[in-house]
Amino acid sequence: MAEPERAPQGGLIVRAWRRLRRPSVRWSVLALVCVGIAVGFVMTTGTQVMVAVTGTDAFCGGACHSMQWVASEHAKSPHGLNHAGTVAACHDCHIPKMYPHVLWYKARAGIKDVIGEVRGVAATEELFNKRRLQMANHVWAEYKANDSRACRDCHRITAEVVDRQNELARTMHRQVIDGKATCIDCHKGVAHKLPEGMVATAARTLKPHHAKAGLACTACHGTAGVAAPPPTETCLQCHGDRAALAKRTERLNKVVEEKNAVTGKMDSVVIDINPHHGHHDRGRLDCAECHREHAKSANLCAQCHDVERWMKPTP
Repeated sequence: MAEPERAPQGGLIVRAWRRLRRPSVRWSVLALVCVGIAVGFVMTTGTQVMVAVTGTDAFCGGACHSMQWVASEHAKSPHGLNHAGTVAACHDCHIPKMYPHVLWYKARAGIKDVIGEVRGVAATEELFNKRRLQMANHVWAEYKANDSRACRDCHRITAEVVDRQNELARTMHRQVIDGKATCIDCHKGVAHKLPEGMVATAARTLKPHHAKAGLACTACHGTAGVAAPPPTETCLQCHGDRAALAKRTERLNKVVEEKNAVTGKMDSVVIDINPHHGHHDRGRLDCAECHREHAKSANLCAQCHDVERWMKPTP
């Protein structure tokens, strides 16, 4: 007498796995291969369509309410409108191009953006601007970590290209070739407004003596971005300590001819007006009180004294 068929053992997942491994009694191998090819084709095509549809500026700027402000900024920027008619779209700058990294990146970013949209963390332009620095730092950190890969997809920085640039650009871009800097160190605020209080580094110029020395932005400001003048200690790393600096700038003192009350002769007298050795300084003033690297320097002495007659321009 035949034994009754025993009920399948195990839970739902175990039973499903057994069914998948069981040889088919209805379908031929060829049919199964064709079904597999068809399913693979549909999934691959669907993935490509999804990546294309969600990678347009219209989708990025319109699908999320909170993206409308940066979409408008991008449309007016050199990456959105320029004399050559070329456009760097949102996807070109913010999404990696290689598979499967692009799929993982879009899935992760999409989930985060949907949660943020539902929570309304940037529902108004005021809320968005409050978070602008945080979001910008996140993007800048990504660029720093991958050596500004998105920039390099369009812009070539080679010795041949750099040799055709102006002196200031050559000085900076040679640092990139040498691996001492990357694009995002200077080129922030290219397609979007910078967070409040920040000025585009690329819009700044160096004083001739610093440009000639080949200084990169990171030499003074480090890699955290340009939010404030560097401290005096940074300046003194190249210019020497305060005593040495005062010695080197003794030429700023004024030499006058005065009559010696004893001898009756005219003697040369040095009047100590060297600002690096002045009675107001005494090692307390910051270099940035007078010296401006990216703008016209100021003369702190001129706030109280008439310096036109006796002090040279501040470099």
